[in-house]
Parts: sequence; structure tokens; C-alpha cells
Amino acid sequence: TVPAAAAAAAAGGDDIAAAFAAAETLVVSALRSTLVDGKLDPSEYGAIVRAVAAAELRVTRTLDSVEVSALGEVAAAQEDGFVSEDERRTIDGRLQRVAVLVSALLRSFEREVAAATGATGAAGLGATGVAADVREILAPAAALLRRRMATLRSAVATAAADHAVPLRRVLQRADDAVAAAVSRATNPLLAVLRTARADGHVSTGELAAIDDALDAANVEVSSALMAIKPTVAYATWAAVHGARTGTVITVHGRTPTPEKVAEAVHRVHNELIKSRDALARRIARVAAEVVATLAGIDVAVSRDFQTAAAVAVSVRAANGVLPVVLRLRRIAEGWSSLVDDVAAA
Repeated sequence: TVPAAAAAAAAGGDDIAAAFAAAETLVVSALRSTLVDGKLDPSEYGAIVRAVAAAELRVTRTLDSVEVSALGEVAAAQEDGFVSEDERRTIDGRLQRVAVLVSALLRSFEREVAAATGATGAAGLGATGVAADVREILAPAAALLRRRMATLRSAVATAAADHAVPLRRVLQRADDAVAAAVSRATNPLLAVLRTARADGHVSTGELAAIDDALDAANVEVSSALMAIKPTVAYATWAAVHGARTGTVITVHGRTPTPEKVAEAVHRVHNELIKSRDALARRIARVAAEVVATLAGIDVAVSRDFQTAAAVAVSVRAANGVLPVVLRLRRIAEGWSSLVDDVAAA
């Protein structure tokens, strides 16, 4: 993606130069026709307007393509983690070179217009004549292109500095790992409970298998939660620090207001809250499934306020798995504490 974005910026520069060259050739040719009659016909004014409009449209579309490529580069980098300050400066440096090219070509266009009108020596072509008319035609297009270039750099810099996006992906991967670990822990237990419901007892081997599954799940879930804690802490720090320094400042030329900084931090915290609530619901569902299975209730059916025609686990079997159930509940409470701890990072 990085070579593609760099290639897009380079190709964009070539296309922008070609657009200016085509417009400049037509406009200068029209102006030089004033050497003959000292004025521009309405058709020649129309040709100049069309040439400038065509160049403006072509350059704007090219800048749109450059922006899409740069944003794609940022999004690809955020898939694997946070966009570093060096990466942000590299991306913005590439865009800055395009901006310099646009400004240089605009100045060159204006100089060619001045040279073409000044060479005639006709009184009607001075600052208040044709030259002024052409400059007036060029001014809105030049202002629009400079403004578009500034908004392009700003949009890319803002996207690269948005730490909520990579954090969301990190949290999603952690949630997937937690979900898989919870399933590996609870599925054997639920299977044993359903078997016990049928034959009224739980074997020692089954309990040992459940214990092993719980140990493995506890290690996996706890490790997944603890592994994302440094990421969360960095995202929170970078949301504040990155908003006050670095590429965003370079583009905007001013320090963001406290409200902007607070908004960046809020986006990070919002992702944490959503992830915390999703994990909390997943963990709470573990105990609910165990209790429902012990009671002989189909969880999916009971959510529709219907009781399944199932036989509850016998008291003897329930007593056999009770230590496991209690242990699972303690483990789940520990996971909930880790989730709160991570969200508070």
C-alpha cells in the first residue's frame, strides 16, 4: 500500500503538471492574439474560461485520487497498529511536495500570463485591461486548488492521528480471543452438565477435564486482557500527546483547542467502554448458561420467556459439579476485574 500511495502521489504530480501545461498553452495563445488587434474577442474569453475550468477540474480529480490513496495507506497501517510519528511525517511530506508543485505551477501560470500581456505594449492590456481580466478568471481557481490541497493534508493527518481506529481493531482481536477461550472453557462444562442431567452423576475424569479446560481458558483470557492494557494506555496517551504535537500541528499551523483534545480522548474512551461492556456481557452469559443448564432450562428458549421441557440436573450431580461452577464464577469475576482495569488504563 505504501508503494501504491507513493506512486499515486508521483503520478498525480505528473497529471497536475500536464493539466496546467495544457491550460497555459491555450490561454497564452489566446493572449498573444492581442498582438494583432489589441483586444480579446468574446470567443477567446470563453476559451480562456473553459481552459481554466478544465484544468481546475482535472487537478481537483487528481488531488481526490491522491487523497484516497493516502487515506488507504493510513487505513492499512492502522490494521496492524498505530501510525507512528515518522510514518505520519513521511505521508505528509509526500503530500506537501504535491502542494508545493501546485503552488509553483500556479505562480508559473500567472507569470506566463503577465509576460504574454506585457509583451504587446498595447495600452488596453495593462493592469486594468485584459491582464486584469485574465487574473480575475484565474484567481478563484487558484484559491480553490490551494484550499483543496490544504484540506487534503489536513484530512490525511487527522486520520493518521486518530488512535481510536487501531485501538478498535486491537480490542476486536482481543474480544475474539476471549470469546474463543470462554467457549473452550464452558463447552466441556455444559456438556458434562447435560450428560449428568441424563444419567444423574459426573465422573472424576469428566471433572478433571473440566478443571483443565478452566485452567487453560483462565490463562488465555487473562493473558489476552493483560496484553491489550499497554495498548490502551498508549492510545490514551497518544490521543492527548498526538493532538498537541506532530503532523497535525504542521498542517493546521496552530495548536488544537482543549475541546479538540478532549474529543480525541473521548473517541478512545468510547471504544474502551464499548469493548468493556461487550466483554462484561460475554462473561455474565457464562454464569447464566451454567445456571440455566443446572436448572434444566434451554437458555435460547428462556430468552423468549418459555421454559423448555428438560429435566434438571439431579442434586447429587449438581453437588459434584458445584465446586467447578463456583470456580468458574470466581474466574469470571476475575476477568471482569481485568476488563475494568484495562478500561481504566
